[in-house]
Amino acid sequence: MFRKRKQDKKISPAPDIKDLYFPDRITEREDHILIDNTFIRVMAVNMLPEQIHFGWLMRITTMPGVTVSVSIHPYSYEEASNRVSEQQRNLGAELIQAEKHFNTRRIDVLNLKYEVFSIKRTLQS
Repeated sequence: MFRKRKQDKKISPAPDIKDLYFPDRITEREDHILIDNTFIRVMAVNMLPEQIHFGWLMRITTMPGVTVSVSIHPYSYEEASNRVSEQQRNLGAELIQAEKHFNTRRIDVLNLKYEVFSIKRTLQS
């Protein structure tokens, strides 16, 4: 009975790439830029949290207008070994501080982390 009319969508030609970057089209703000009233912000994550929950990145990638690029740069064996040693050394120092201040909650967490790094070092050998 009632039919929806198809509306003709007018397709505007895509601007040339060099047209997008003309200085008069770009407005720089403190934490973002605007190109022809389009909000653009670039963020970089160079380290993941110690504990992540399954699907944590999904909440970010499903946001409208968000584009996520992931690149992984593996360490050489020597770099990885040095980083593990450094983390273990830092945890050891932090553990000594916690023991001096009788911070028992922190001691338990640090002991666990220290053991994990000890296992990593053993596996690398």
